[in-house]
Amino acid sequence: MKNCPKCGRKISVFYIRQNCSECGCDLLNYNREASLEKDAERAEAEFAKLDAILSRFIKKKSK
Repeated sequence: MKNCPKCGRKISVFYIRQNCSECGCDLLNYNREASLEKDAERAEAEFAKLDAILSRFIKKKSK
């Protein structure tokens, strides 16, 4: 069982509606913006690591 992030009501695993029946909270998109920002920061950090590795590889290859 999960809980509604807004009102805390217990929600069954088989509950297939998008909104909480008690408070009307959108269960699928609740706090989506913060989640996307966190993913973007993680992706930027991973790309910076990859870019550093690739730039070292290219410098070694050109010498």
